[in-house]
Amino acid sequence: MAGVIEVNAVPGLRMHLAPARGRARDVGDAIVRAMFPGGSDGRIPTVAVTGTNGKTTVTRLTAHLLSGSGGRRAGMTTTDGVYVDGRAIHLADATGPRSAQQVLGDPQVEVAVLETARGGLLRRGLGYDWSDVGVVTNITADHLGQDGLDSIEDLAHVKAVVAERVRDGGTLVLNADDPWVRSLATRPRVRADRKRLVWFGLDPGNPVLTEHLGQGGTAYVLQDGWLVQATGARRTPLMRLTEVPGAYGGAALHTAANALAAIAAARALGARPETVAARLSEFDPGVDNPGRGTLLRLGDVSIFLDYAHNPAALATTLRTLHRLWGSNRCVAAVTLPPDRRDDLLAASAQILADGLTRAVLYDDCDTRGRPAGEVSTLVEREMRARRPQIRAVRAEGYREAVTTALGMTAPGEVLLVNYEKWGRMRAFLGELGAVPAGAHPVIPISPAARATPQLARNLTASPRSGQAV
Repeated sequence: MAGVIEVNAVPGLRMHLAPARGRARDVGDAIVRAMFPGGSDGRIPTVAVTGTNGKTTVTRLTAHLLSGSGGRRAGMTTTDGVYVDGRAIHLADATGPRSAQQVLGDPQVEVAVLETARGGLLRRGLGYDWSDVGVVTNITADHLGQDGLDSIEDLAHVKAVVAERVRDGGTLVLNADDPWVRSLATRPRVRADRKRLVWFGLDPGNPVLTEHLGQGGTAYVLQDGWLVQATGARRTPLMRLTEVPGAYGGAALHTAANALAAIAAARALGARPETVAARLSEFDPGVDNPGRGTLLRLGDVSIFLDYAHNPAALATTLRTLHRLWGSNRCVAAVTLPPDRRDDLLAASAQILADGLTRAVLYDDCDTRGRPAGEVSTLVEREMRARRPQIRAVRAEGYREAVTTALGMTAPGEVLLVNYEKWGRMRAFLGELGAVPAGAHPVIPISPAARATPQLARNLTASPRSGQAV
């Protein structure tokens, strides 16, 4: 027979190590041996994902590809929380070291996928020593003027830490279409660590990819309408672009870049090509990636929700909408982060002006030290300077902004909504009667869906730039 006399979260060992009576027993050694059987070190495969845009989506995709039936129990940190085996255990912006340690310290987790953002990295570090796989999605202008970062070069220097801390023999996954990401591969600490370099990109003719494959390397590319694994001269088709969840028949090219990056990370940890393709086909953007290119219906109006909040992300989102609905059938309810520098807000406003004819502007609830209404006033001024004929109005809060924008949107058109807090915005749209369009909505791409000449000239990245959202 046996009995439990106490359950203690932090048990003391002194009575065992130095008892008043009887023989001392090294129970600490027994505990450690039980925790790490067979002399294991307790480490688990770890993927770190960084970049300017696309971090959350690539993190969610990678965790999805590695988990599921027959897969490993994945722990994941993202901008909206910490998740273990698909279950939320902490809802917050969880892209810093404490969240990483929460996942890495969970005995249930068999593989960790960590979104690693600039803020936490600069203020408190990585939260891990080495990763097995590092992914850098892209590096574009955002957060400049914060934490001592004044240029994109400064931003690249910070993101390089994730690349440098991939262990010897680990895999570094880089975007071949992004010049700042390409530059990371030439850094001494990246090269000297003897990492395996894997590229991904949307342009199979990219000279970086051509040279890499010519040397027998591996890359993941979009080729002839397929997501393809390329190793040397060998090509392994994985999935048609038109079938990629969230790609909207191929209109959302950045979705292919996200998927290629996630596939490269999963394959680096041993996932088989057929498993990766099967798991990718099961990814439901509305459920597994909420708030990133989420499509809803409200009567005859489409509502496209996205977190785009910097020039590159807004340009990518507007290109997608133009391909689907045409350049003159897009309305927007827009808020931009108030902690961004005025020149970055102005650049975002110019992108919006180039891509829209109607917009409603509102401010975040958290003004982050700015006077109320300052950001929307600045954005309206810049939009009108860029496009004097634009119909742009300001609203108080997200509810008024969405309601006003819906009043501007005709049947058959699309309303772009970007947001400060996903849950709050989604709940409000639900109150209005908006419903999900489905995991794979069929949207006929308009023959007239062409960017305006001004938009084509001024959007900061071409459709093949790989700027993920």
